[in-house]
Amino acid sequence: MTRSKDVDLTLQRAKELGEVFLTRLSKTDLERTGFNTSPFGYFKFVDINLIFVDDEYFLEYVFDGDLTYAYHVKPQELGRELREIVQAYLNLRQTEAQKREPEKKITADMEIVESYHLGLSSVYVYRVTPHPTPAEFFVVTFNDRGKETVWGFGPNPEEALKDAIDNWEKEENPFQLIYNAVYGLDLR
Repeated sequence: MTRSKDVDLTLQRAKELGEVFLTRLSKTDLERTGFNTSPFGYFKFVDINLIFVDDEYFLEYVFDGDLTYAYHVKPQELGRELREIVQAYLNLRQTEAQKREPEKKITADMEIVESYHLGLSSVYVYRVTPHPTPAEFFVVTFNDRGKETVWGFGPNPEEALKDAIDNWEKEENPFQLIYNAVYGLDLR
């Protein structure tokens, strides 16, 4: 199928179905397309859909899979033609060969390498070793009364804590407290 036919088919399917998935991008990849991400704060990925409603096309950006934070924009508001935008996002998808490749299961060993207790809550640092790739990384979580959430990633515990500090959205930053205690520095 030629590129033009891919775009035509995508536009046609959006008209028929009301919505077509175009691609999923990391924040960095989205910024590389020239999209200004600064108004959207912290997010790891965005799903981009083409929507057709009331005889108009819209692009829908869904951040981290949460539809409550979906952003809708008319293609002309992005300063480019609809066909050009759709083609650019389709080009960012996986190649057809990658799509046909059977999905490989990845497993990983996880172990807690550090834990810090702050009253009723805790911060844990995990070492994650994926298989078959032996490249390990570290994950920092915050456990508040049984609900554990990942807040940071990094190649070592210090970098994972720094990432968690940057991603924390509330006033008192438990990761900053731990970083100060362990590394003796204040990153603010």
